[in-house]
Amino acid sequence: MKEKLTKAASSYNKYRKVKVDILRVEKDKFIAKFTGKNLCYTCCLYDWFEDLIYEIGDDKVKFSTSKVEKISDSEYHVEFFLEARW
Repeated sequence: MKEKLTKAASSYNKYRKVKVDILRVEKDKFIAKFTGKNLCYTCCLYDWFEDLIYEIGDDKVKFSTSKVEKISDSEYHVEFFLEARW
C-alpha cells in the first residue's frame, strides 16, 4: 500500500498548489501531511484532503478521513482510514 500512496502523492503534487507527504502507513490507515499557503479553514478545506483519495484511484479500497489536526495555518496532518475493501 505504501508504494500506491507514494505514487498518489506524487501525482497530487504535480497538479495542486497544496502539497502532500505520506508520514506513516499502517495496516488500516495512513497519515498524510498537507502544506501550502492555500490551506485555510473554510468549507473547501476537506476538498484538498479528499482529492488525495481520488488520486489513489483504487476501486478495491475506500478511504475516508478520520482525524484532522491543524499544525499551523499552512499545515495539516490528516489520518485516513480504510473504510472498506472489495
